[in-house]
Amino acid sequence: MGRFRLYSLTDSNGGTVTPTVDPDSLGTPPATLIPWDRDPVKEGSFDVSDPEGRGEVIQTGDLGLVVHDLGVPDAGGIITVETGVAKGEHLEQATAALFKAAWETVGAEYYLTDGFRVWRVIWQRAPRGCNLFLNQRWIRRGRFEYSYRFVFVILETVVDLI
Repeated sequence: MGRFRLYSLTDSNGGTVTPTVDPDSLGTPPATLIPWDRDPVKEGSFDVSDPEGRGEVIQTGDLGLVVHDLGVPDAGGIITVETGVAKGEHLEQATAALFKAAWETVGAEYYLTDGFRVWRVIWQRAPRGCNLFLNQRWIRRGRFEYSYRFVFVILETVVDLI
């Protein structure tokens, strides 16, 4: 069983979910729990980009500088998960539908885990954060396999075992 999961912040009873790298083991399951069919572990499949620092450097008229260093925020990083059939990391039709429904939910926050870290995330809206591509070659053989590209905005890193 893979370790990549996207799951809701509330459980099936409306309570709060404790963020964990193993949401399958929670006593009361999250209201939404989507396991990847195949973990995106091949090179280039999973990328976490930290938020950029904020500030600016202004040159003054007397050849001096004014530096505004506003630091690096905790939120605002990006997680990109991009892979597909060619890498053997595709999604099945039912799983693709679950991800699409999660992306379509307005204002929803989720926990995303890779089995070692947990982030509180939202889907990136523009450019489109949920892209599913049906592999045309396999359709003729009756197999519905999806390549995908998901982009999440990090609101907070809540667990880091690395």
